[in-house]
Formats: sequence, structure tokens, C-alpha cells
Amino acid sequence: MQHRCANVAMGLAAMIVLSVASRPAAAVVLTVQIERTDGGGVVTPDAPLTYEIKGYLTDITTELGLSFFLYDLEVVNSPQPVNLSTAVLHGPGPDIASFVPDWGYAHDFNGTPSGNDLLQAGGAQNTIGNCPAGPPCPPGLPSFPSGPVVLGIGNSVDGVVLHEGSLTLPADAAPGSYTFQLKPNSLLANVVTAYDGVRYTVAAASAVVGSGITFSFATCLTADDCGDTDLDGIADDNCFWYACDTGTCDARARVFGDAGGAFGACDPDTFVNIHDRNHAL
Repeated sequence: MQHRCANVAMGLAAMIVLSVASRPAAAVVLTVQIERTDGGGVVTPDAPLTYEIKGYLTDITTELGLSFFLYDLEVVNSPQPVNLSTAVLHGPGPDIASFVPDWGYAHDFNGTPSGNDLLQAGGAQNTIGNCPAGPPCPPGLPSFPSGPVVLGIGNSVDGVVLHEGSLTLPADAAPGSYTFQLKPNSLLANVVTAYDGVRYTVAAASAVVGSGITFSFATCLTADDCGDTDLDGIADDNCFWYACDTGTCDARARVFGDAGGAFGACDPDTFVNIHDRNHAL
């Protein structure tokens, strides 16, 4: 995760408001949502989910693309808290290098850890024209942003990938349902509304937090995940009976000769009786 010191002379506010916009962009809407890229299914410690955080702009035929975006990330509705600073491994999408320092401006493009959340993930393009000739910047100017502005970002019906990565829960996490999402009301965005060859004019876009990812987590899927961890086809310990019960491993010590339970039940019942003779037969 990339960390940047906020020791530049200009703040992010300077990137948000370059000049008085010639017209509002209230009709322009940026919707940002999280989408799985691994095909879905149950998540386990050995099979994390992968995702993209995608932005979709309206009025893409009249606007000149994104100039700034920012949002917070969290996990909610889960059986236990999830620390995203360790569970999430992600980075910028393939088409937004101009938002990431040194080309762009961000305090921490991938989000600053705060409690279990990642705050203010995202950044801004160099619409203020800092260091116009590129690095090394003249004395007195911050070292970033220093890159060119790329117009048209987000101007596609397919959207633009803002972040992409993976989410892995630890092996001791509680099985159950989890929701990975943008925090409500945390999304901010600007678009470029005009460019006269020298100066960029930007305006705020209406921000809509779209859907997150709800997934099921399990520490196991089959009994082999619990009792055959070396995957050699042989139980790790023949003195134990293993099962995967609703995503959680269950291991019970076997009494000698206890082959199973009554009426063909596979799990041992801690008694050695006629039922075990039937299992042996």
C-alpha cells in the first residue's frame, strides 16, 4: 500500500477547485460500486475474492471525464469486524495513473487505515498545472502532482476501474456473511467541464454509492479441508473423525473400534456396539 506524506504546500482542496466553473455539473452523476472478478462463490482462507471498484459516469458525450474522486471503504453486516488494512490488498486501476502521485495528487491513493476502515481512497489529476514542464519541479513548487491531465477518463459505458485487488480473511475469521462496500455518503467526485488549451475548468458531479459485495466466508468446504491438510488422500490423524460443519471444521477423537453411529451415520457416537459391526461389514 502506497503511503504519501502530506507535506506539500497545497492541499487536496486546491485540486478540487481549480477555478470557478463555467457551469455546474449537477446533471453529471458518478456511480461507484464494487464488483467481483473471480466468478463468485464461497470465500475461504485459501481462495480469497478478487474485485474491481468501478466508476460509471452519465453524460459521457458532453463531459471531459473525471478529474477527482474519493471514497471510504468498510465491511459491514459481518459476524466480526474486518481490518481492511490487512485484509485488502489493492492498487489503482490500469487507466488512472494520472490520479496517482507523482502524476496526480493523493495523500494515500489506496486509502488511509482508520480503525477497521480505509478512508479517502482516491486522488486528483493535475488540473492546477503544478510543475507544468514536468519533474524536476522548479524551486518552490511541490514535487507532485507533476503529470499531464488525461481527458475522457470514465467516458465509457463500460466504466473505469478505480481500484482493483483482493480481499482475504484470516483462517480464524468467523464463518458467515460479510459485505464489502463504500461507506454511504463518502463518495466525492469532480469532472472536467471545459479545457481551453491552457486552463481546465472543473465542477462537482453528483455522487452515488452503488452496490457492494456480499459474500459467504467458510474456513472449510469439505471434510478433507479439515482432516487432510497435506492433500495426500489419507487422514492426518486416524484417531480423529473430521467434518466440515457449516463452514467450520469439527474434529472428534475416536474411541477404538468406533467406526460410526447408528443406522449408518458417518460421525462416531463414542460407543463401540453393533452399529460399528455393521459399518465394518
